Amino acid sequence: MITLALVTPPSQEPITLEQAKAQLCLDASYTTDDALVTLYIRAAREYVESNCNRAVLSQQWRLSLDGFPVYAPGSIRFNDRSSYRQIANQWAESVYIRLPKPSLISVDSITWIDTAGAVQTLNAAAYSVDADSIPARIAPTPNTYWPVPQMYRPNTVQIVFTCGYGDEPSDVPARIQAAMLLLIAHWYANRESVSSALLTSIPFGVDALLASERFDTFALGN
Repeated sequence: MITLALVTPPSQEPITLEQAKAQLCLDASYTTDDALVTLYIRAAREYVESNCNRAVLSQQWRLSLDGFPVYAPGSIRFNDRSSYRQIANQWAESVYIRLPKPSLISVDSITWIDTAGAVQTLNAAAYSVDADSIPARIAPTPNTYWPVPQMYRPNTVQIVFTCGYGDEPSDVPARIQAAMLLLIAHWYANRESVSSALLTSIPFGVDALLASERFDTFALGN
């Protein structure tokens, strides 16, 4: 079983109130709807993150596992043309821990409960991190193994990591900011869940802007 929980949300939003009001053609001196527009900004960012399976601005998450991955010889596919390198790569794949919510900024801690029931923090030298792959991967240091945690205990391994495009709105791709502005404008103009109007999506709108940023995440909970 795998569970994912937000630990620390982003400290700011990718779109400022001023940017959103400019998109809505609202004068800067008009403050009546500031709280509503601010809500739409956050909702737009959360929609993008859910739709793309990504973190936008830097935020901290906790991935909980019921144990470390173990070598799975049964999953190795041998044939007459299998080379040592191919077999080794398949073997290694079975012990990688993959982190959802790209892009990875840092692995902040890995804790686990040992066979005596004590919480241990894994030394950073005991594992290596591939932050360039999507999803990011964590592997035990070469020629070593993951430790043995306490059995039959839910969430016995917990990995805290920071992810996102960066700390500042300028780190966020323009296409994501543009998609957020379109969403904010749509929600501001349409304040009910249903409408008698015939609504259609504009060409090269939200879906087109987000298409290249969408991460087809692996399923959690399996």
